[in-house]
Amino acid sequence: MIGMTVDLTITPGSGDAFERAFAVQAVAVRAKEPGNRLYALFRSKASADAYTLVKIYDDEAALEAHRAAGLNAKGPCQYLPTRSAS
Repeated sequence: MIGMTVDLTITPGSGDAFERAFAVQAVAVRAKEPGNRLYALFRSKASADAYTLVKIYDDEAALEAHRAAGLNAKGPCQYLPTRSAS
């Protein structure tokens, strides 16, 4: 199995909308990615705008299938702050 955590800081004040969008995405991941074992979001106690995403996949092929599915390109990602090129 492959496990990973992703620390996210979202646009201030968008927590509720981010969590709703993530819930929709999590359902899609679980339904469309049979190699996914866990896809869970945890909100920080220290900062309302900070989250940790925990993902577990059966193997590298399952992780690659997740990346190829394109679910990260929409949904909750719209609540991540945009970065300008410097």
